[in-house]
Amino acid sequence: MNSSENAEPLFERLGAIWSRRRWIAVAVFSLVFIPGICVALALPAIYEARATVVAVGDALSQSSPDGSGSGRVESLNDQVLSRSRLYALIKHFDLYRSSRDAGSDSASTLAEKMRKDVDIQTQTGGSRGNPEPVAFTVSYRGANPSKVADVTNALARSYQSVAVEIQARQSAAAVDTLRSRLAAIRGKLDSQQRLIDRFRQAHSGTLPDQQDVNLAAMQRLNTQLRVNDSRQLQAMERQASLLQQMDAKGDSALPQLEQRLANLELRYTDKYPGIIALKQQIAEMKKQQATNGGSTLRSPMEQQLASVDKDLAQLKAQGKTLQSRISTYQARLDDAPETAQKLRSLTQGYSETSELYTDLLKRYEQARVAQVTAGRGGPQFSVFESAEVPREPVGPDRLRLLAVSLVLGLGLAGVAAVIAEQHDTSFHSLKDLQEFTSVPVLATIPMIVTNKDKHRRRWRGTVLFLALLAAVSVLGMGSYAYAHNNQPLSQRLTHHAG
Repeated sequence: MNSSENAEPLFERLGAIWSRRRWIAVAVFSLVFIPGICVALALPAIYEARATVVAVGDALSQSSPDGSGSGRVESLNDQVLSRSRLYALIKHFDLYRSSRDAGSDSASTLAEKMRKDVDIQTQTGGSRGNPEPVAFTVSYRGANPSKVADVTNALARSYQSVAVEIQARQSAAAVDTLRSRLAAIRGKLDSQQRLIDRFRQAHSGTLPDQQDVNLAAMQRLNTQLRVNDSRQLQAMERQASLLQQMDAKGDSALPQLEQRLANLELRYTDKYPGIIALKQQIAEMKKQQATNGGSTLRSPMEQQLASVDKDLAQLKAQGKTLQSRISTYQARLDDAPETAQKLRSLTQGYSETSELYTDLLKRYEQARVAQVTAGRGGPQFSVFESAEVPREPVGPDRLRLLAVSLVLGLGLAGVAAVIAEQHDTSFHSLKDLQEFTSVPVLATIPMIVTNKDKHRRRWRGTVLFLALLAAVSVLGMGSYAYAHNNQPLSQRLTHHAG
């Protein structure tokens, strides 16, 4: 009983509010719902066409640095949706004519508009843990169904040409990079070669490949030195024998006398009789040689002794030369390990640079071949499914717009009625008065309505109705004009199907 008693006054109160504020509610509802109807009916239909592009072979990963196709797809999408390419399609298919005719949008702005109307979704394949992009769908939305299909197919076909352009640019960039690296490595290689040549020239004789020659030469010189020593020994023995023979015969030559004098001076003083006698004899012989023009007749033994002395002097000179040359070759052999180590370091760096140069040269030739044959290896992308002319629009959802307008109109109308009721301080019933004051009500007098009051009320209602009708008409026509052929608004109200 309590719930029905509470519900009945509530409905009575709502009914009373409606009877008093129905024109305000109707006005607000009309001002919201009728423009919503005009917008829903005036918006142009949006059509969408889809095409599927698949990768042929390893087209998606062959140019990717990490072997993944993600970077390749992003690069392709950026090129396909570039400003120049999209603006070319806009002019070719006469898209966004109103914006182009007005001249308010630049090429970049028009390309950005078209980019928002294009949707690209990548399809992956392979293992679950390592999915690889194998295909992607291209869709385009617009108001003209045939143009939508043509533009979509043009975008799908452009993937092959874009792939060829990217491959050509990458090949050219690779060739340029490898060419510059080859020049740098070639310069380094030449510098290392010059350094090795200077080192070999500076250390000639101590190089590893000359050690066999040095050993052979040293062995030969040692043999010659031994022969020389033997011949010196023989000459010294011959000299001693001749001197003994000459001493035995008393036929002493000037050199022999000088030798005796030197031996005595080592043991005795100058006052020694033997030394004095030898000095007198040497002086007489030198005086005699000066009288005879510097020469004296020599005995056969003196001539033999002179010949032996000459040979001995030559042998001693040859021995010194041989020892000097042996020392030179020995020094070369001693310095050989250090020289070999230094030369090994130089040649190792040269070998590494040479291998790098050979590898770069091979890659450079391959890059040149790839540059020449770019785009000749067959298609890298194929249009698996072409776009067809759409028969049904994908948006906008007019029923949804009408429903939103209806709900919004009803809600705002109710809010307006409640606000108007709250701002009205007059009493509309005896109950309202009794709730306001405790003074007893003695009697109620009904409202006296004259014909003049009825005429004034009728006139005021007519004016308000006409004003409402005018406002609704203006808003409706304005909404219709704004929404008519307003493709951007229709696009925003149309959701992409994932």
